[in-house]
Amino acid sequence: MKNILFTVFVSFVCHTSLLAQNTEEHEAILTEAQKKDFRDQAQHVIGALADYVEIIGNKDAQMGSRKKSVDLAVKLFMTDSNVIEVSNAQNSDIKRIPVRTYFMKILWLPYEKVTITWYDVYLSPTFDLGKDGRYYGTATVHQKFVGVSSKEYGNGKYVDITEKKIQIIIEKIPAAPGGIESSWRLFLGDINVQETKQK
Repeated sequence: MKNILFTVFVSFVCHTSLLAQNTEEHEAILTEAQKKDFRDQAQHVIGALADYVEIIGNKDAQMGSRKKSVDLAVKLFMTDSNVIEVSNAQNSDIKRIPVRTYFMKILWLPYEKVTITWYDVYLSPTFDLGKDGRYYGTATVHQKFVGVSSKEYGNGKYVDITEKKIQIIIEKIPAAPGGIESSWRLFLGDINVQETKQK
């Protein structure tokens, strides 16, 4: 009788363990409907980042609003160690700068007037599952930068258009103590320069 009970107990534990494993594997896969929802969310996040960049660079905006936009922009990224590449149409150098440092550089650009606008945003059609369990996609945007110097510096004007590729990451956030369930979150990763042209 003890042997029978032991066999039943072992079978139950194995079945429960397998069921939990299958449930975890199922939860780790995004459905097509979820991918579509995240694609819509990605468009919103990219749009928000474009707005923050425009405000940060706008010399006519209040400094408090510009600094707050720096903090909000950084929060869109997975970590502070993510980088944004910067380029200049006058040379082929591409520099990799941590996200917060990048936005602070925009804040203090040595121009009297700065206008930064993003357009022609294209999102990859789907998100692909990586070996690390995260999903990855990309967004391609074109950025028009206009910087106008003061009279003191001859009212010079610099204009360029840069094609950028933005990494999009969807990560499973584990359940937290207190009954908060695990959930998927969308973050931005690195932003790479594809091409820069002077206008």
